[in-house]
Amino acid sequence: MDYKTKCLFLTFLLISHIKYGESLQCYTCSSPEALICGNDFSPSKALAVPCAGSESVCIKGKSRVGGDIVVTRTCGTQSSCQLFETCQVCTTDKCNSSTSLKFHLMLLPLVGLTIIKSFF
Repeated sequence: MDYKTKCLFLTFLLISHIKYGESLQCYTCSSPEALICGNDFSPSKALAVPCAGSESVCIKGKSRVGGDIVVTRTCGTQSSCQLFETCQVCTTDKCNSSTSLKFHLMLLPLVGLTIIKSFF
C-alpha cells in the first residue's frame, strides 16, 4: 500500500469515529439515594443525560461513606476519577450501565499506535 493510500485510510478511520453535533450520554444516579444505581442497576429505570462540553467520559465510581458503599454513575472527565475509591470510565453512549466497564480510553492509544505501525 502506498503512502497516499495509507493516509487516506487513516483519515477515513479517524473521521468515521467523530460524532458531529452530539454529546455523550451517560446514566446519572447515586446510591444509596437511588437504590437502582447500585448492584441492582436497571437501565430501563435510570435517567441518561447529555454530558456538558468538557465532560468526555461516562463514569461508574464507588466510594465508602460511613459503613455504606456508594455507587455513582455520571458524566465527567478523566480527573473526576480522583473523587472515588474505585472508578471505571468509558466513552460510548450509556456505557456506564454495566457492572464491569471496559477501559476504552486507556486502550485507544495502544490500538492507534498498533494500526499506524502496521502501515508504516
